[in-house]
Amino acid sequence: MTNPDPSQPIPVPGDGRDRDIRQASKIAPPQPAPACRESLALAGRADRVIAHQSPVFFAARQAHGDPTRVPLFLVGPATPLAKRVQAILTAHSRIHGAPPLDLIPGVVETLEAWDHDAGRARVFPESLDGLSATDSLKVAGWLLTRILQEDPMADHVLDGRGLNAALVGLVHLLFPKAPLIFCRDALDEAGEGGTLGAEAGLLAQTQNRLIDHWATALPGRIIEISREAFLADAGAVTRLLLDRLELPLEDRVLQAITAPPGERLFLTPGAGVSAAVVHIRAGRLGRAEDVLRGVLKRVPEHPAAVHLLGVVMHRRGDRLLAARLMRQSLALAGTPMRDWEHNLAVVERALAATPPPSASPLDAAGKAPGEDGEDL
Repeated sequence: MTNPDPSQPIPVPGDGRDRDIRQASKIAPPQPAPACRESLALAGRADRVIAHQSPVFFAARQAHGDPTRVPLFLVGPATPLAKRVQAILTAHSRIHGAPPLDLIPGVVETLEAWDHDAGRARVFPESLDGLSATDSLKVAGWLLTRILQEDPMADHVLDGRGLNAALVGLVHLLFPKAPLIFCRDALDEAGEGGTLGAEAGLLAQTQNRLIDHWATALPGRIIEISREAFLADAGAVTRLLLDRLELPLEDRVLQAITAPPGERLFLTPGAGVSAAVVHIRAGRLGRAEDVLRGVLKRVPEHPAAVHLLGVVMHRRGDRLLAARLMRQSLALAGTPMRDWEHNLAVVERALAATPPPSASPLDAAGKAPGEDGEDL
């Protein structure tokens, strides 16, 4: 890439020099795009990013960027899981939680302005073709200066705005060692009919597709956290994450790990039901019940939540209530549910084997409980 004035530093948004280039080329300073435009624009150029930024592309640019680990990015939309991880990270004394900085999108605008000024019609991601190793180091240096203004003593500065997954490749060229964290939440947190709407669902699906691409183009570059793993053991996930960040575990982080009541962590009933399944499989019946009752407060006749609450009651030994809830769930579903019918059959068999309240254990089974090592 040729800088319009080789004697001057490469401009980055916020230092005033980028305005000179844009005025010379009659380009108005870019305005932040609304969230709806962002989702549609990302979906439209995801294919171009995937085709352009291949393993070969990055293999030819191994000398690019500054190796600092100070910048820290959460990649993707602000899902409930991403917000939770952000709160845990910023609880650490050596991680500074910055407000939204929007520095990386600003670099995209500057690269496109350079190409426009040079008479080239390239836009992102093709505009990265002209970014030399020297220029990438200069841009990274100016960005790092701005980032360190937030907290010069921090080991990491976390940008308060999630990084668009289409920009992971650019971040890698500028900061090849900067940690990138992606929280793979349930798509129904943002999908059509969910709380965040169809546009956010499109954004989440496109972000996930780009993350899968980066796993191939930049293996091991992104630290991925799945909702299932976090729900199963948030403490273990946090410890692994801090290990990757080369940070010690602190008491304040342990306190931040303590999850709020289950229903507050999820925006949709479907996500709550999925979380309850994880808790049931792990034997956390109390947490599963909390989540399910939270779902039923919002959707009193949610068939899956009613059925899973029956599963919880069965495992606790309240088989009469379990059977009633499971029958209710089948009636609410209004369609044959083979797995649910199987669960109900298991409960009914257990009920049939249970002695009536008026009978003594010896009368019911011919022997006292525990004689064969099993209690009913």
